[in-house]
Amino acid sequence: HHLRELLEFPHKGEPLKLKPEIGEPTSPPEAKKSVRGPVEDTNTKRVNNAAFSRATKRVSFAVIERKANKIEDNSVIRVESRFGDMVSDMAARIEEEKWGTPAAPVAGITSVDFNAKLKNKARKAIEDALNEAWALGVQHSRTELSSARKQQFKIDMARIDEDAAEFLRTSSVRAFGLLNNDMKAIVQQVLMNGIKFSWTTDQITAKIYDELTAAGFIAAATNSEATGRTIDEIRERIGEALGETHRVRTAVRTNLFEAINEARYSTFTDPGLEGFVEALEYSAILDSRTTRICRHLDDRVYPADDPIWNTYRPPNHFNCRSILVPVTAIDTEVVGKDNESGTRWSRRPTVDTQQGFGS
Repeated sequence: HHLRELLEFPHKGEPLKLKPEIGEPTSPPEAKKSVRGPVEDTNTKRVNNAAFSRATKRVSFAVIERKANKIEDNSVIRVESRFGDMVSDMAARIEEEKWGTPAAPVAGITSVDFNAKLKNKARKAIEDALNEAWALGVQHSRTELSSARKQQFKIDMARIDEDAAEFLRTSSVRAFGLLNNDMKAIVQQVLMNGIKFSWTTDQITAKIYDELTAAGFIAAATNSEATGRTIDEIRERIGEALGETHRVRTAVRTNLFEAINEARYSTFTDPGLEGFVEALEYSAILDSRTTRICRHLDDRVYPADDPIWNTYRPPNHFNCRSILVPVTAIDTEVVGKDNESGTRWSRRPTVDTQQGFGS
């Protein structure tokens, strides 16, 4: 699975509880902070247990991986299904209105869009996924703090719930809007080509399904069911482009980890902690596939209230799976890499986030 491939934490020792109670210490995973990639790849970072900071040891990376992977897989299925409903409705309207044929005005193509109610259902599927990820982020962040403090603590959950509501609303609208706009552009281009090449409505519909499948919005099985063609026939038409819903998965994965990190940040900066979380450490997965920005940021530590987190809070690129680790008042040995002289804090980053990320 995607998270296991990226994190590659082998399961050793006693299994961890999936839902630890608040205040219950979490045993550190007996695992390397190692990642995928061939053994002979000398660029792969391999760190033994001794190199884990006390703060990092409290993070149940393997458990977060397993839960996030399940959320991702289920969410991709739900979102793709909603997209399938949107395209099916669009196909029926194309047949009825004769869009893409000489019988319909060309000017009207630029205003063609998917059904509003079906769009809202697709957006809601994304919001539900982010809600699950947010809950996961809060659960593990509270467990990590309880493990560090060895006692109960008060967090303003009403404030965190408000943060969640705002995040879920804006992020689901943004994520769906980007996907919807790209899908709509594909449909409109096919309709224009339909007029140009005198396609029938059946040809137009089949082409729309093929283009959306090739772009990673629609599964080949959805295409096959809607158009009555076999997977092999679809494969022959779009060739090597045939694959899984990679565009949907990338969007879901990136936004899920944003939700996890936003929930963690909201928890770690709660005023009720009274400064117990002094700083945050950026924890990335380093291997031959790691982006330049995450390789640069990994192991950097900055105060929890530093405005730098407004720009470099993960995700910092598509498919980013980095997370924030709380450095508490008891973690005196945690020093950020490339630290300022005489301080525990790292120097300011000198690498920009991927376009579209950061503040």
